[in-house]
Formats: sequence, structure tokens, C-alpha cells
Amino acid sequence: MFSRHPALRIVRLGGNRLSSLPAPLFSACRHLQVLDLHGNRLTGAPPDHLFYHVHALLSLNVSYNRLTSAQLGPGFRYVTQLADIDLSGKLTTIVAVFRRNPRLWSPILATIVAENGRRL
Repeated sequence: MFSRHPALRIVRLGGNRLSSLPAPLFSACRHLQVLDLHGNRLTGAPPDHLFYHVHALLSLNVSYNRLTSAQLGPGFRYVTQLADIDLSGKLTTIVAVFRRNPRLWSPILATIVAENGRRL
């Protein structure tokens, strides 16, 4: 879908009732900086395949989905410029993983928004 738009920098897919995301969805979006997936129906863990190609990602919003797992896959290590991640909703277990594993923090990760919008 986005393969024809490799220069895409912002994608806002919030509130679209998405329950899954195809693996190659953002594979051509090497310059993607903002990914907003809030208010969908994504389940389990944040989809690992999203992170393999979006190395320029600065902001990720996966709030108010049905994500429950704290498993962040190996693809997350490629997101080294991430400065803001919104995990509002039912994602307190994922926030705990960030606190326990400093290796997951990118050098400039500045903000994590947790349950009820509290900043950690």
C-alpha cells in the first residue's frame, strides 16, 4: 500500500478498526518519522515487522489498542531515533519492560506515556 510512497514521513491510521497490519506495509518507508496507530484493534504485542524498515521513526503511537504483551521483538532495535512512544491504555506491562531493559532505550528516547497519560 505504501510501497509507492517511499518518501512518506507521517502516517496516521488511528481509529480505523485495524486488527492487523500486513508485514510489508511500511517496508519502503525508510523516511517514516511519525506512525500513529492509536485506537485500533491491534492485539498481542506491537507488530515487530513494523520496526525493521522504519529506522527514521521519531514518534510511535500505539495507544488504546488491544495490545497486552510485553514482548518487543528484535526489529525494535533498529528504531534508534525514537523520541516519543505513546503506550496509553492497557500497556503497563510493556512500560515495565522498558524500565527493566535499558538496552531497549534509544539514546534519545525522551518520553513514554503510560497508563492514564502519565509520563514516566
